[in-house]
Amino acid sequence: MKIGLDMQSRQTQDSRDRGIGRYSLSLALAMLRQRRGHEFSILLNGRFKRSLNLVMDDFGIEPGDPQVRIYQTLPHSTEWHAQDAWRHEASKLLRQSSLAAMGLDMVHCTSLFENPAGDASTSWGDVPTGSLHAVTLYDLIPYSFQDIYLRDPTMRASYLRKIQQLRDADLLLAISDFSRAEAIERLGIDPHRVVNIAGAADARFQEVDIDPGTRASLLARFGLGRFVMYTGGIDHRKNIERLIQAYASLPRELVAQFQLVIVCSVQLAQKEELQRLAASHGLAPDRLVMTGFVSDQDLLHFYNLCELFVFPSWCEGFGLPVLEAMQCGAPVIAAGTSSLPEVVGFPEALFDPYSISDISAKIRRALEDEAFRAALKEHGRLQAQKFSWDASATLALDAMEESHDRRGPRNTLVPVAETSPDRPTLAFVSPLPPGKSGIASYSAELLPYLEEHYEITLICSSGEINEPYLEANFQVKTPEWLRENASAFDRIVYQFGNSDHHTYMFRLLEELPGTVVLHDFWLSNILEHTQLHNPEPYIWDQYLHYAHGWPALARRVGRGHDRAAITAFPANRRVIDGAIGVILHSQFSAALATSWYGDDMMANIRVVKHQRSVAPKFDKAAAKAKLGLRPDEWLVCSFGFIDATKHSLRLARSFLASDLHHQRKARLVFVGQNPGDDYGREMAELVAGSAGRVSFTGFAADEDYALYLQAADAAVQLRGQSRGETSGAALDCLAHEVPLVINDNGAFSQIPDVAVIKLADDFDDATLTTTLNGLMDDPARLQAISVAGRHYLVEECHPRITALHYRDAIEAFHREHPGALRLATVDRLGLLASQHQPGSGDFDLAVAAVQANFPKRATQSHLYVDERLFDGMDREDEGAWKAALLAPGESRIEMLGLGSGGYINPVGRTASFLGLEAIALPATGIDLRQDDMFLLSPRSAFADTEQQAGLARLLRDAAMQQSRVVWYWPSLARDVATLGLARVSEAWLRYSAEGHAIVVDTEADARWLCDHQLLMGTAAAGSLPIFHPIDSAIRNVAGLRALVRDGEAEGWQIAKAVVATPHAWVATDAALNTRVGVLRDGCLVATGNDGYLVYGPYARVPAGRYTLAIWGALDPPVSETSAQTRFEVATDSGKTVLKEGPLSEGQGPIAEASIVLEAPSHDLELRIWVDSGASLAFRGYYLSPVESAPHLLQGS
Repeated sequence: MKIGLDMQSRQTQDSRDRGIGRYSLSLALAMLRQRRGHEFSILLNGRFKRSLNLVMDDFGIEPGDPQVRIYQTLPHSTEWHAQDAWRHEASKLLRQSSLAAMGLDMVHCTSLFENPAGDASTSWGDVPTGSLHAVTLYDLIPYSFQDIYLRDPTMRASYLRKIQQLRDADLLLAISDFSRAEAIERLGIDPHRVVNIAGAADARFQEVDIDPGTRASLLARFGLGRFVMYTGGIDHRKNIERLIQAYASLPRELVAQFQLVIVCSVQLAQKEELQRLAASHGLAPDRLVMTGFVSDQDLLHFYNLCELFVFPSWCEGFGLPVLEAMQCGAPVIAAGTSSLPEVVGFPEALFDPYSISDISAKIRRALEDEAFRAALKEHGRLQAQKFSWDASATLALDAMEESHDRRGPRNTLVPVAETSPDRPTLAFVSPLPPGKSGIASYSAELLPYLEEHYEITLICSSGEINEPYLEANFQVKTPEWLRENASAFDRIVYQFGNSDHHTYMFRLLEELPGTVVLHDFWLSNILEHTQLHNPEPYIWDQYLHYAHGWPALARRVGRGHDRAAITAFPANRRVIDGAIGVILHSQFSAALATSWYGDDMMANIRVVKHQRSVAPKFDKAAAKAKLGLRPDEWLVCSFGFIDATKHSLRLARSFLASDLHHQRKARLVFVGQNPGDDYGREMAELVAGSAGRVSFTGFAADEDYALYLQAADAAVQLRGQSRGETSGAALDCLAHEVPLVINDNGAFSQIPDVAVIKLADDFDDATLTTTLNGLMDDPARLQAISVAGRHYLVEECHPRITALHYRDAIEAFHREHPGALRLATVDRLGLLASQHQPGSGDFDLAVAAVQANFPKRATQSHLYVDERLFDGMDREDEGAWKAALLAPGESRIEMLGLGSGGYINPVGRTASFLGLEAIALPATGIDLRQDDMFLLSPRSAFADTEQQAGLARLLRDAAMQQSRVVWYWPSLARDVATLGLARVSEAWLRYSAEGHAIVVDTEADARWLCDHQLLMGTAAAGSLPIFHPIDSAIRNVAGLRALVRDGEAEGWQIAKAVVATPHAWVATDAALNTRVGVLRDGCLVATGNDGYLVYGPYARVPAGRYTLAIWGALDPPVSETSAQTRFEVATDSGKTVLKEGPLSEGQGPIAEASIVLEAPSHDLELRIWVDSGASLAFRGYYLSPVESAPHLLQGS
């Protein structure tokens, strides 16, 4: 099976570090250890960008690992707010459409009931995915106690919708027998669909020897002696109030001997309420200790040090803290309700959670009865061994496999006619008779059979045809009509060739994507012809650039006919990328696709053999008579235009040298046109000297073409340079049972050897002459070859078979091709927009997410370089970049332009930069692909409004595509000097967090940026590596390219920050408070009132000496007395002021001071006072140990 593990439970703040997140990770890792031959994918929501790497670290995998599948949803998509309704529903469609494209057999949702006020999306059912859905069932506590947990109508409605999802799930993986029974009894779910897989505690929770120093430090830190412990959260059902009352009713000597410690995060209001409850029951303040959030290491030590662990919760889905405590050797007592009896497994350890006296009695017994406490500890150790993640994973995989076996295989392909009584509508875009094109005849032959599967409308350039059957059975429309009526069609199919019959198809395909049948792999002839002779002045250059980049454009000569360019480059990539799947006619063409564009291209390609029906019976003698030949006069034909690529002259000369000419008086006729070039003139001279034995017909009408097929005694079809085209003429020969000589080249290779006389691809003239000599010597052999050729057509190439293969390919493309899935998802979003009004920009954002979820495959990654980096470039750098732009390689370089709220490829500027003045191309949009990379100039971050909007959009889309973004700042010092630190840092704060690295030209710039970026950027920006060249002489394009691609490069190093282990906060941190300020552009800004602009963050800081740096902008006061600003650094609940002083006017660091902490501070606080006249914008501050702190005011 293909199993997807949706790990949003490890991404959201609500779940990652709580029991649900830990449970999900442990179970997933255990299933991955077992695997059982299943293919697993880790499914992550790209909306939670900061957690992506954390989850990958959880699984020990690197970014880019194919096991990780990232889908994009929308921000602010909560279910709770009416203004978010469209984004919420759109996120559901985005996620489900993405999962549908993955072809998963089973999707395991590890946390269905994620916070409805958050952005997680866990639903299914809006988009058919073809997958089974398994859900981890933790509990139904809110459902069972709705008056407590679901009082809010919005929350209740949201939760009940998720309950329906539970009912619809194919499999529920319950974490206890209690939860399983709840699902069966309360929700009425079939017992076969609910399996108890239990759970386990993390292996880190175990009995450990704690050294005396660590023990003493922990107890001193929290003010503890011997203690009774609880952990597991503060909630109504956790029963903390009764626990406190039961503890307070213990004998005084026990209360004096043992403290009650509540080890978990607790909000201030909850803490104060519980303290009041304890005081009202006579407990001294030090008897009840609430630690707040503690680290895993501290929690482990608490479990190991406690005299007793009490768990009074009256309802749990499992009760993981109980198992963790037992695994650590703690004596455990717990409530005798819900799942806890099965986890504890010891009736004597249970109490009535609703009875304060029963809880108190059990605590007292455990503390006073040493034998009982020893029994609790021993039982706990044994009981904990019954639970393991491997056992849970085994149960989970067994249940998944059984559910899958009950359902049967996924996505079984059935004929369209069996899936729907109505045939899908299909627009068939092709040349049609009377067009002088082999593809016109091909289509006319195929359509009667394809019509069995689709309701077809024909589209041709003129809108008129001249073929009786097609006229009688199909509507015929123009491309313009299709543009106006495209919504009427479920499918579009394009028959593409390399002739002027297909000129209009290129732009039509760009507007209306569909499946492309590529009859010729090379499209360069028609593209050049269209550019030179039609009002499409750029199309050849555009398609050449798109497919092959600047190296190909640089080879193109002038703006006229360039045979070398059209021979060298197929220029078809834009057609392939714009198609919803491509049908090729031979494995040779498929091999060309992979050789040009890589093996991944085959995911979008199907090979369907060129069809041909066996010709009706005909009279050969009569056909010869019409051509003026005697019945016994041997006729050898070669069909198609005369050209060196078909070895036409070599065939003529070999024929004239053969016995067929000298002894048998046979004739060789080229049924096709002779060109007017040098090759054609040479052929004309040879024909003139052949005494009528060699001739060519010129263009042959269909009737004449058929007459030669009927009259021919043998045919020779040779290829010297195949460009992926299919020889319909060769198949015509087989259809008329004409013995056929071919060479093993291109599409000819797939014709069975028994059906033809097949020469080597690189045959010589002598071999060809010998083969011609033997044609008339063995009639029986020729007859056998003819019969084998006919059999091949009947069994493998009949139009009915081809039509079936067409249908299978088209439908597979529309199920699986990213282009089809993009269109289908955008259509669903459009329908949603008619039901819920999207907000401004929402639909555009959703489309960007669609592009990221269904990316175009990249055979060559692109490095887009901000065009601002080319401004003022010196001659040496200019030469290096020109060479890089023109160099073929694994990734290609393009310029990037920002403006008008978007981003473009300014190809005209690049052409001018390269000196390709003959090539004038308009700027084009950029369709981001997987593996695209960006080298951006920070100058774009403080450019004009339109360019900043373009940058913001680019960074948004690049983040969705997981593209690498590196900032290159060669002008750092100049920009700061010119624009000022405030403006530069403001822009940097806004954008730098979206990058992967920063590159500067000198070590001095790198060190300056290290010192400043903590407060110029966000916390994420502060972690960006800053690269500089070891020696400025080795700075080069190749190094920059490697840094963007790989995150490292020879000759470049990461700058080491001077600041060591700083304690830094920015104005946007929630830990910093304000009474008279507002947040604006990343700063706390004074609003003209007296009071504290900043106070907080009440941080824990070790003892030591520090340098304090405060960053912001302080304008000169209106008058000397009108504005007083000062700062204070305090500890001990603000009672002890460590340092105070004024703030300096200016921008950047506005204060610097030395701080001495004689002892660790648990609540270090910075206070900044302003009065009504102050004009102060506070950005942030940090402390750094004085031994390594830089003098931040220097050079600022």
